[in-house]
Amino acid sequence: MNAKKMMVLGILMLMVLGLAMPVASQPAASKSQLKEQQWRFSNFLPPPHWSNWCNSFLLDEIEKRTNGKIKTRLYVGEALGKAAEHYSMVVTGRAEIGELTTGFAPGTFPLCDVLKLPFTWNSALEGSFVAGNLLRNGYLDETLRKDVKTIAINMTIPLKIWTKKPVSTLDGLKGLRLRVSGGLDVQTIEALGINAIAMPLPEVYPALEKGVIDGGVYGEENAVDFKYAEVAKYMIDLPLCYAVHLIFLNKKVWDSLPKDTQSTLEEAFLQTEIHWGETVDVLVRERHKTILREKYGYKVVDIAPAEIEKIKAATSRVKDDWIANMEKKGLPGKKNYDAMITAMKNYGIILNQTWMKNRALGK
Repeated sequence: MNAKKMMVLGILMLMVLGLAMPVASQPAASKSQLKEQQWRFSNFLPPPHWSNWCNSFLLDEIEKRTNGKIKTRLYVGEALGKAAEHYSMVVTGRAEIGELTTGFAPGTFPLCDVLKLPFTWNSALEGSFVAGNLLRNGYLDETLRKDVKTIAINMTIPLKIWTKKPVSTLDGLKGLRLRVSGGLDVQTIEALGINAIAMPLPEVYPALEKGVIDGGVYGEENAVDFKYAEVAKYMIDLPLCYAVHLIFLNKKVWDSLPKDTQSTLEEAFLQTEIHWGETVDVLVRERHKTILREKYGYKVVDIAPAEIEKIKAATSRVKDDWIANMEKKGLPGKKNYDAMITAMKNYGIILNQTWMKNRALGK
């Protein structure tokens, strides 16, 4: 991200946090009685995963802003349920808070896939600003407003193709078996002639080790935190896929809270959304790439400009196919896509793909 974009996003962040701070500095006095309660936060990711740093920030804020009336406990590593179960767990009350990427719940968040169109985002923070804007303005999937209270919606960094053997051409990718998170990633990867296999993150390492898959589509942080780089060291640095990350609260629990409690928690939720997006950008840039290089000896595959153009051309139809598929199902795909483009322009995020070529060529 260039300096101008960083400055724009920084100003936006300060504006948002600035609006929140006067109330945030001192929890509001309750106008109605807030009952003491315990909230369980279920996360499928392993204990050392960086996401849990952000989750701890959120839970600390919840306890602080409610003067300890709401106690929280974080459960990690699928302690309360499998990754794919987390949305239903929260909807049904098996946990008060849950964390999920949308690909783990096929068919539940079809409109969120607009955020996963190939070659869209430069960073997690950029995507997170736009995703949050869309959700708060009535776009994306209604279940995120009707069935749960969405605490935060974030975009990951661009997910990369990782393989056990170096691949530098479109023809070389064809026929490979690669893990994807699901959703639109399947269409994007299959457009390249790759066999896309939807698989939760905790299942990827043994699948790589046993040769069930030839590689996967995931971020640098996953390659480190799940130790995938021990088995698959070769990365194609093209922003083909993304993951939409959600943190959500049981709707009945949220609706039972006093209005003033909801108000102060909304501020904490917005700060969490910004904190999450910024954290992943900084960690990948400053920490994970260093670990990948020094501990695992990972390699960024050199791809010729002509091959990049072939890959871009092969995935160019994904957007139109997705819009047509949504409209056929009676869902407002075009409306959501147009709203995303408008939000991107409003936030100063320019649809310019030269950055992708420069990164791929190491410039």
